[in-house]
Amino acid sequence: MELELRVVHWGETKTWYGVPGDDADKFEEAIKSEAPELFEQQPALLYQLVTMMNPGRLQELGVKVVGCDQRPNEFVITWPKAYHCGFNHGINFNEAVNFALPDWLPQGKDCILRYKQHAKAPVFSHNELLITITLFSDTI
Repeated sequence: MELELRVVHWGETKTWYGVPGDDADKFEEAIKSEAPELFEQQPALLYQLVTMMNPGRLQELGVKVVGCDQRPNEFVITWPKAYHCGFNHGINFNEAVNFALPDWLPQGKDCILRYKQHAKAPVFSHNELLITITLFSDTI
């Protein structure tokens, strides 16, 4: 649940839908209510690339959904705890880079706890990140 910078280098438009982090709990409740049996079988279903739900249905259930069309040389940034999905309108070349600013550390801790609730392994070790920052920082 780190920040993620995405760019379309060339090609066709990509459409994104996102749920702000403030509505993450509402989103999780909504999607679980639509397919409870799937979540019983796969607790980490929300973190798989194949999990999507109709944005209109989410809005009917009170979840805020935003959308945008991304074209070549435009950036989209996804924030921690925000859910997102997208699809391409044709052939294009995309790139995504995860990054974290210093004030992200408390959100990183929350992320680890959230992943644990969903039986998902973290993308990287938060403890190792803290140790590395401490070893190489002149300001801590």
